[in-house]
Amino acid sequence: MSIAEPRPSVILTVAAFLAVAGAFGAGLVISLHHEAPSQTVVEPVEASPEEMMKAYFPFPEDIYITRPDRTMVFAAVSFYLEGPPMDLMALQEVAKSRQSEVQAALLAAAQTQAERSADLAAFRADLPVALLAQVNEMLGTTEDPTPIKEVLLTKFIAR
Repeated sequence: MSIAEPRPSVILTVAAFLAVAGAFGAGLVISLHHEAPSQTVVEPVEASPEEMMKAYFPFPEDIYITRPDRTMVFAAVSFYLEGPPMDLMALQEVAKSRQSEVQAALLAAAQTQAERSADLAAFRADLPVALLAQVNEMLGTTEDPTPIKEVLLTKFIAR
């Protein structure tokens, strides 16, 4: 005597096929009738890291100033640079080759600012702006008149 194996019913097979095919068909119909958004959002394109570099270039010499009230001030500065790496390297080389000229100009600008500032706190606040104007006047070109974006005081000692 053999035992007959139960066969799946044809109705269940057709029902399973229709369920899968129906879900696929419904998804296809919905996606084909979907309208594109009326406004296209354009993401801003940022410069790649190779195209844009940000760096602080520490000026190798300190600035020594005597204020009119006989206060001695010692300051160290760094220049904030921003641009393509090759441009920044070229600017650093120019600054190094003209270091003594830049040093003299920074000292003159700092001394002038020391005489203009009412007190030590005002001098400390105004000094970066005065140095920024002077260094950009020296190192700026017609293509980029302001190659230095910021002057940062990394040391400020008053005695």
